[in-house]
Amino acid sequence: SLSAAMRTNDTALELNPNFPEAYAMQGLILEKQDKVNEATQSFQKAFEFQIVPADVYFAYGNFLARRGDWQKAAEQIKTGLRIRPIAINGRRSLADAFYQLGLFVEANQEQAKVHYLTGKRQEFAGQWDSALDEYASAMQLDSTKADYPAGQGLIFAKKHEHEQAEIFLEKALELNPQNASALYGMGLVL
Repeated sequence: SLSAAMRTNDTALELNPNFPEAYAMQGLILEKQDKVNEATQSFQKAFEFQIVPADVYFAYGNFLARRGDWQKAAEQIKTGLRIRPIAINGRRSLADAFYQLGLFVEANQEQAKVHYLTGKRQEFAGQWDSALDEYASAMQLDSTKADYPAGQGLIFAKKHEHEQAEIFLEKALELNPQNASALYGMGLVL
């Protein structure tokens, strides 16, 4: 229940009043209780600390998005992504904000990053076919980034499908002749 969550969070703040994440959580709980002004104050308290974790920026950005303030939401989420650039949920939230703002190119670029990062996770877990699908989705949304075809090429190299690997690695090198992943991959398949 929300009241139990608030009690637990209040205890965390009593034990450690220098805990920005707990103030952000307090803000989320207050929002669910329709106490928007108090929620805003809790988020503001979270930003008073010298070090503010990315998750606090993401939580506040999503709070602002739910209020319809997409510009400020995007700003908060971008700040969080400067702290933790590989945060998939942060990238997804930023894409949503960009869509709402009518910034469709930027939204597609962020959504492409979501697919790429998801593909990386799947690749590391040995789920190569799923990773290939994610990299292909990233390429469809943003065909300007060399990392996306390089990722595809490296997986095909791992699968010993060298002709396919070369196609994607060459595409990556066309986009960026200095792409280290593509250069490494070409060394594997030549």
